[in-house]
Amino acid sequence: MLDFFAASVRGKSAMKACLVGNLTQELGQTNPGIRSCCEMNFNQWISNTATMLKEAKQSHPPESDFDPESVANLILSLMQGSLLLAKAKQNVTVIEQNIEHCRAYLKSLFGPETTTGR
Repeated sequence: MLDFFAASVRGKSAMKACLVGNLTQELGQTNPGIRSCCEMNFNQWISNTATMLKEAKQSHPPESDFDPESVANLILSLMQGSLLLAKAKQNVTVIEQNIEHCRAYLKSLFGPETTTGR
């Protein structure tokens, strides 16, 4: 998942923003229907990511317990915030750096022998 995100921001056809994130920022306060659709999209992403984290916990018991949904929220927030900063800076370096910070955090949850996050 992190590798996919990293690859999606490189090159000429790179993703520089998230439509759902942009719609939430621009219309979330004034259009309840759009806000609701955006929330459902984010909730589905969080649910899918939490499921992957639960499966990883079963396959590779973590060194310290964590709530998969909470970590999924963190990852989504990191991705959305990174896209916003990259857009403001007109530079994807912040995305690449934050992906590596996220990868290091996930490895710290599971221990050094696990490659979770790649």
